[in-house]
Amino acid sequence: MQFVQALSMNSQGMNRKIAMYTQKSLRENLLDYLLALSTQQKTQSVLLPVTKKQLADYFGVQRPSLFRELKRMREEGLIEIANKKINIKFLSEPR
Repeated sequence: MQFVQALSMNSQGMNRKIAMYTQKSLRENLLDYLLALSTQQKTQSVLLPVTKKQLADYFGVQRPSLFRELKRMREEGLIEIANKKINIKFLSEPR
C-alpha cells in the first residue's frame, strides 16, 4: 500500500511540474502553488516549506522577479506576506 501511495504522490508531483511549465505566467504558477500548499496544510495561511530563493529556482525565475510578483499580489490584496508565512486572502472572499 505504501508503494502505491508513493507512486501516486510522485505522479501528482510530476503533473504539477508539467502544468507549471505549460502555464503562461509566474502569477499563475504562484497561485497554483499556494492553492496546493493551502490544500496540503488545510489552511489559507500557509507556511512556505522552502526559502524564497529556492522557490524562485523551482519556478525557473530570478529572485527579484519572484519578489516583484509577490509584491504585486500583496498590493492587489490577494495575499499577505510575513516572512515564510503567506495568508491567501482571495480564498476567504465571498464569490
